[in-house]
Amino acid sequence: MPAHKNKTFATFLAVIPGGIGLHRFYLAGARDFWAWVHAAALPLSLLLMASRPDMPTLFALLPLIVSALVALLAGLVIGLTPDEKWDAQYNATSGRN
Repeated sequence: MPAHKNKTFATFLAVIPGGIGLHRFYLAGARDFWAWVHAAALPLSLLLMASRPDMPTLFALLPLIVSALVALLAGLVIGLTPDEKWDAQYNATSGRN
């Protein structure tokens, strides 16, 4: 039986540490392509900062900033999703509706 997905916790994961994709891993698991794209934003930003110290910090952190903004938008969508629709999408087979 799949685990019950909590909408409040998913919203928290999207808004606070969402730039590294924790909300996607929570909702879809490790096979989610977009979760790995989010997760790659942090090492990519760090690599840019290390390899190009002359680059402005804003540009080096751009992958992480874009990822965080996308995650913030996802957090808004998750948080505003009606409970019935949330349960139908993520908790249909959890046995705890």
